[in-house]
This record gives sequence, C-alpha cells and structure tokens, in this order.
Amino acid sequence: ADDRLDDLETIGRLGVAVCYNNEFPEVPRRLALAGAEVLALPVNWPLVDRPAGERAPETIQAMAAARSSRLATVIADRHGSERGVAWTGGTAIIDDDGWIAAAATGGAGPVVATLRLRHPGDKSLPPHNDLFRDRRPDLYT
Repeated sequence: ADDRLDDLETIGRLGVAVCYNNEFPEVPRRLALAGAEVLALPVNWPLVDRPAGERAPETIQAMAAARSSRLATVIADRHGSERGVAWTGGTAIIDDDGWIAAAATGGAGPVVATLRLRHPGDKSLPPHNDLFRDRRPDLYT
C-alpha cells in the first residue's frame, strides 16, 4: 500500500457516467442510491440550437439530475469546434441542490468550486420530503 494515502482525508464517494448516460434519470439516481456523493461526467456535447439566453439542454438535464438525486456533478465538456462539429463547452460544477457553482467562461478554461456536501445519508428536500425515503419502488412495476 502507498503510505501517502494514509494521510489523505476521504471527501466522498465518486460515481462516473459518460456523456449520453446522463440523459437517463435512472443512471445518476442509481449511482446516488449506491452511495455516490459526486458524479464525474465526461461528455462530448455537440452544440444544438436553443433560445437566446438559455443554457444547453444537457446542462439543464444535469442540473435536474443533481437536484433530484442530491448528487453534486462535475462536467468536463469539449469546446470550440473540430472537423465541422461545434461543441457546447458545457464544463461546469453543479452542487447537490442542482445549482451551477462554477462554469467555464466562453466554454473553455479550468473550472474550480468548493462545495459543502450534505451528509451522505441526507437526501432531504426540506422541509417535509426525503428524495430517497419517499420513493415507492414497489409501485414502479
């Protein structure tokens, strides 16, 4: 074992989904149910038309998934264009409330944010709801 690891503080459990996987709400939810506290999401999002001032639909989907599963999300996206494909440049850090804590300026550059994550078992949506305990999987079939 590497002795340097003995001094490191555990900051959370990491789940990984790749690009299109995040379009399916059950993927981040399943990772969160398995104990993930942060979702690493490497993506290649092609730029799509959208109304002026709106975020990319993939970013909105990631924000919703982060909120509905209380799963902070770190997105690493391509930017610019390559071989005729323009990329969204959606690199961002989303907190576990679903809000963007930091995003790439102009689609490029490093993105840094400090997040205070909830206790791993806290999936509350105050004041009266809990996103995991209130589930009714017995009714899903």
